[in-house]
Parts: sequence; structure tokens; C-alpha cells
Amino acid sequence: MKVAVIGAGGGGASAVVDLHLRGHAVRLWNRTDNIPRALSDGGGIDYSGVLGEGRIAPECATTDMAKALAGVEAVLVTLPTIAHEAVAVALMEAGVGERPVVLNPGHTGGVLAVREVFRKCNVAPPPLAEFSTLTYVARKTGTAAVSITGVAKQIRVGCLPGDEAAVAAAAMYQDIFGKD
Repeated sequence: MKVAVIGAGGGGASAVVDLHLRGHAVRLWNRTDNIPRALSDGGGIDYSGVLGEGRIAPECATTDMAKALAGVEAVLVTLPTIAHEAVAVALMEAGVGERPVVLNPGHTGGVLAVREVFRKCNVAPPPLAEFSTLTYVARKTGTAAVSITGVAKQIRVGCLPGDEAAVAAAAMYQDIFGKD
């Protein structure tokens, strides 16, 4: 699957590494250009910790949301909940369309808040799902480096009725889904 990771902090950098190691093609978006520029200059994200050690280069690292979404099948938002509304606007303006969006982490009713942004603008929202928690324990150790000290062993995923496509897209993490 080709995935756009939205947010290049500890969670986003960890998602790029983890999803790449799981065999997915990953594109990365960040609000400011310091991280995409550092990834371009340095050749990728240096990582260490529970996922091993090495360097992963995303397919694309950009501040241009439309470029980040080009050709992707799913979107993984790895920003704190306080950023979800602004990201929803950016996704809408970039034409996310029907591509499933997964909030990692979500928050209670996070998909409701994101859906409301689309509805206020009279735009059909994409399929939405949210994880119960961020799937990583990680810290950025540099602009293009991350130390990943933990990966969730189990998470819950939820969606609104009709948004099952977003849960299906979240299968990129199927081995840590809650079983009930």
C-alpha cells in the first residue's frame, strides 16, 4: 500500500520507518520545510531502537499536501489532536477525496471533529478511523533521526458507520489490532 504520513514528529518518523519495514511505500508531509529539507539532504530518517537501526528514505518528503497525497491509497495522521482540524482543512483543500484517513492517535470522537470540518464546508468527508493511542513510544533525536523505544502491542480502531474503508486501510497495522 502507498501511504501518506501526515506529521514528521516522533510518531510520524516512527510510522515512516515502521510502515517502510512492513513493505509499504510512504510519503511524508510536514507543516514546515526543515524536516523535508533535512531528509533530502541526509538521505532519510536515521532510526534506532525496537525496530532495529538504520536509515529509511520516504518516497517523498514535502510541505505540499497535494504532493504528499499523490498516488496514495491511505492517509495516516500522526499529529496531536489539537492539529486535527487544521490538517482536515489541508486534506480537504488538497483533494483527499475518498482516500481513507486514519488518526494515529485519535481521541474520543476525533473522527467526529474531522468529519465536521468537511461538513461545514459542504464537502463529503473521506472514510475516517481513529486509533485508541499513538502506536509508538519515540523521541526525535535530531531533525532527521528518531529513537523508537516501544511499539503498541495492541490498539483499538474505531470508525463511524459507513467508514469501514478506513478500518480496512488501517490494516497496515493488522497485527496489533484489538481482537474484541
